[in-house]
Amino acid sequence: KRDCHGDIPFDCFNTPDKGAGRNDLASAMAVDTDPNQKLPDAKPVLVEVRAHKCILTARAEYFKAHFRKSSSTDSIVAFREPINGAISVDPEFSEKNVRFMFEFIYTNRIQSIADVSTEELLSLLHLADQWVLRDLKRLVEHELIRGHMDVNTVARMYCVTDDYHADRLARACIDYIMDNIR
Repeated sequence: KRDCHGDIPFDCFNTPDKGAGRNDLASAMAVDTDPNQKLPDAKPVLVEVRAHKCILTARAEYFKAHFRKSSSTDSIVAFREPINGAISVDPEFSEKNVRFMFEFIYTNRIQSIADVSTEELLSLLHLADQWVLRDLKRLVEHELIRGHMDVNTVARMYCVTDDYHADRLARACIDYIMDNIR
């Protein structure tokens, strides 16, 4: 579904802050030890976020590759754009983080970044790493170092640095630990 302005919907992601309550989500994800018993079917919550394809491709390598037109019909090099224009987002990313990502893509900043929790910033760092948004990743790393690093969070931050390729954050965590060792 595209409109005349080239907008495409971003949907198909399950988000715990929309629709399903915490208990519903926990019961849908519960693993039963009895292999003969069926798990309840979890219905994903779909959220539509509209964005301009031209802006996405101009600002992010991931989207440039995603929307690239392949020269042959059977090439597996380029992503295939879904017929409806929707892009699936990993269910671990909340709608709020996806909207922060779009705010950054459109404005090159996140206005309320000082009010974002450490866990949300770590999730945003993961999103930026996964979708190859280097400038967003740099911004999130800077905010984590500047305003969120303390004795209660430094270990958690350091644990994700290898997975999210956050070398600057890793160095800052090590420096913080070494400065505060007793």
